[in-house]
Amino acid sequence: MKKYDFIIIGAGPAGSTAARMLGGRYNVLVLEKMNLPRKKSCSGVLIHKAAERVKEVFGNIPDSVIAWPRETHGITILTGSGSYEFGDDGKNVCRETFDYWLIEQRNKENVELVCGVKIKKYDPLAVTVEYEKEGAVEIVQAQAVIACDGINGITRNLSGVKRQKKVVTYQRTVEGSINADKSKFYAFTSPEYSYYDAWFNSKDGKITYGVSGYSKAELNRCMYKFESHMEKEYGLLVKQQIEEEYWSLPLITGNHEIVLRKGNMFFCGESAGMLNPFGEGMYMAFESAYILSSVISASAGKSVESIASAYIHEMEEPENYMKRQWALIKRIAPEFGYQLNAALF
Repeated sequence: MKKYDFIIIGAGPAGSTAARMLGGRYNVLVLEKMNLPRKKSCSGVLIHKAAERVKEVFGNIPDSVIAWPRETHGITILTGSGSYEFGDDGKNVCRETFDYWLIEQRNKENVELVCGVKIKKYDPLAVTVEYEKEGAVEIVQAQAVIACDGINGITRNLSGVKRQKKVVTYQRTVEGSINADKSKFYAFTSPEYSYYDAWFNSKDGKITYGVSGYSKAELNRCMYKFESHMEKEYGLLVKQQIEEEYWSLPLITGNHEIVLRKGNMFFCGESAGMLNPFGEGMYMAFESAYILSSVISASAGKSVESIASAYIHEMEEPENYMKRQWALIKRIAPEFGYQLNAALF
């Protein structure tokens, strides 16, 4: 049985950050269920705080992963009470190439990457992970496991942590035109268009828009109404549909629980339940993995309990930041997620 210092499950922004930061000092294994590069349902808006963290950890973002328009200028939120502008100088990235660039920045001498795997078992006492790749089964062991596999991952279930409730998203990407600022992300809270939220943004000459809810039947109805609204208010003209996709996001409610650790397994990003309004998850992914990796690096020779205590303490500010974002949305858009059983933060 091969042994590592740390096993990271998931090679997205959180997993790549942990791999990059820990790989200079520790022997690390990264397990990823998809073959890379892979598609990712995401706007690709990298807010300023996230872009700064990426620059610190990975260096300058190469032009090859930047989309047009290169710079993003924040979000426009359309609520029942009016329109709200929140400026932000961020970056526009192509998630497929951006995520691949991130994981390729790891120290390849110390960080082994295995893609296309299925995680089968996790033993919390022995801290072993059993995975399958192309019919072959491997069992590996580590001091700790870092879960970065997102809302649709398996780590919470394997570790005995309650699975998160989900919101299903339905998104279309089209060739066409729309009368809107292409450097901004537009979000809508009206229950007429979505049971949670609706959105659109432009990238590389294409328009991506979507709605969220709890079933495909609901989503199809909401999509029809949202498209009609965009046609009327923004002059949306669809020339050709390129793709459509369904995805999931954590359902954030007043009793939403953030889980950072269970035994020898640590959780980052969406796996921990960290998500900002309107699906902005990259900042929380980068920040939580950055904090955990910093704590681990500063805790050489210390116990997992010591690492956990420091990680939970250092995550208080990112958690409070997330809660402030949701509290703001509740104030300006009380109709947001109107069908939820519990109030938002």
